Amino acid sequence: MKKALLFDCDGVVATTFPFHFAAWCAVMPPEIEIAEGVVKRNEGAPAFRIAQEIYRANHLGLDEAQARLFAEAKNRYFRQHHSASIYPEIEPLLDIAEAMSCRHGLVTGTVLENLRSFMPEELLQRFHCLVKDKDVEQGKPHPQPYLTAANRLQIPAADCLVVENAPLGIQSALAAQMTCVALTTTLPAEELTGAHFIFADHGELLARLPDLLAGAAI
Repeated sequence: MKKALLFDCDGVVATTFPFHFAAWCAVMPPEIEIAEGVVKRNEGAPAFRIAQEIYRANHLGLDEAQARLFAEAKNRYFRQHHSASIYPEIEPLLDIAEAMSCRHGLVTGTVLENLRSFMPEELLQRFHCLVKDKDVEQGKPHPQPYLTAANRLQIPAADCLVVENAPLGIQSALAAQMTCVALTTTLPAEELTGAHFIFADHGELLARLPDLLAGAAI
């Protein structure tokens, strides 16, 4: 039996990617090309790291201080302009976990202000732990975010099931020695290699979650 269900946020709990991408396009200098693939593949990392990757893709360097300024501007723009929504399957997924005495947590590289701009407080309060930007020294793909969640829940890493949608998050979960499910909400299955299970959407996860938490082969 798995004892904890850990969710990434962007692209897993909420439909945020188009609005994050639009925010990057709005705050970056016009001469900087912003490829969707670069942002998608670095989803889950702290925003300032994504800014640095955008510059790196343009064969340019960006120091951390300037990257953090871009990240703050991007997050402000996101909060002011997004119309993100929560995937309708999230609460039923939490219901299944609770029915199976499985605790659940939210593990994200985003800031609390972003979370509260699209997530109802009553849903946020359902999670037994929240690991967010600045709660850890090393963000995804380092295992520290997921290990921090397991530690806060007082559950061994091997007893945790992670739901992700991006390569860095998958790498983080695997490095933490956790079982990882990937959803193809932002990237195709071939870019989510390494995950133990790859599902097309939340509906498929919802149908299979009881078996996954029970440790059954599916």
